[in-house]
Amino acid sequence: MATAKLLVLNGELQGAQLLLRDGDMTIGRNRTDDLVLPDEIVSRLQATLSFNDGKYLIRDESSRNGTFVNDRKITQQVLRDGDVIEFGLGGPSARFEVDPEPDAGSAPAMNVESLSATPLLATVDPEEDPDAWIDRGMQASSTGMFEVPIVRPTAAPPSRRSEKTTWLVLAVIALLLVALTLFLTGGI
Repeated sequence: MATAKLLVLNGELQGAQLLLRDGDMTIGRNRTDDLVLPDEIVSRLQATLSFNDGKYLIRDESSRNGTFVNDRKITQQVLRDGDVIEFGLGGPSARFEVDPEPDAGSAPAMNVESLSATPLLATVDPEEDPDAWIDRGMQASSTGMFEVPIVRPTAAPPSRRSEKTTWLVLAVIALLLVALTLFLTGGI
């Protein structure tokens, strides 16, 4: 059986490879979702990914900012190898990939269901980031990659929006101080 995965292209989980399983998987900001994307643009329940009849189907769950496949807003769509899914316009995105069936000589595919209660895995190539296994406490798998269950965050990270707001407030305060100084010195 071919293995399907999502390769996260940006956002907090950038670079992670999320192995997909049979059945339904929820995607969103809620900590109870199967795939948690801690980004403000992502809805609590953004989308559902289903595997039925040998195909993966993504369905937008009436999310606030929409779900896009290859830059087209969708309500539901069958995924094909190489499709790019964007969770909210400008939000995190991932590429859907299907690995061909393994050769007889290669390592057997892992049964993700048997690994843990959390079926999603992050995979890091030690050639690209040799110290990642130290930082993340990973174990080497039979494929030479490092795999670890995705840990759902306990709190959402500060958003870029709140960072921009902070800088905007500081700029307004600076302008007010300059105006007040000019007024008090008779420059205005």
